[in-house]
Amino acid sequence: MIPAFASLIGDTMHVKITDTTIPFLLCDQDVVVMDPGVEIPDCFGQIKVDIDGNSIWVESLAPFANGGLIPALTVEFTEMHWTNNPNGIITGVTILPTSNVPNPTETIGDHSIILTGNQFNIDCGGQSTCLVKLHLDIETIHTAVGGEFIGIDSTMVLAAGAQYTAAWMIPVIVSGIGFAIVIARKF
Repeated sequence: MIPAFASLIGDTMHVKITDTTIPFLLCDQDVVVMDPGVEIPDCFGQIKVDIDGNSIWVESLAPFANGGLIPALTVEFTEMHWTNNPNGIITGVTILPTSNVPNPTETIGDHSIILTGNQFNIDCGGQSTCLVKLHLDIETIHTAVGGEFIGIDSTMVLAAGAQYTAAWMIPVIVSGIGFAIVIARKF
């Protein structure tokens, strides 16, 4: 498999954001990834989602008061494919640090990312209000056209070589036996 840059721009993917504290569904929709542009500017008046070639930003629309209680969210990005290199799978997600949001739990599939967060009190770093922000960088790997390389065990190579050797030796041995019979009859 070969690493390569792949872009989500032009791809249609599914975004679902649920407040699991209540529970309440904030967003549940298919989006076409545009560049530039915010794909979901308003998730039930709470959150906006911006998707780039291989990054995703999730941000609150309104600032929270310092020390305010932020609800537990589950954020799902599914049906992610790449428009310029479609054989890719997701191998990891780097959550870029923000000073006020603890890292959620990640569940990564070949074409999906699910983030599960807990309730927390926001720390605005001395300011009276701040936004809740989460920035993801997606790591992918892409198979070469025509499939992927499969390792070959050396035992298999030896067995195939032995079979090939036996295959050409059979006619030589049979003709040698026949030649010996002909010579034995003459004497």
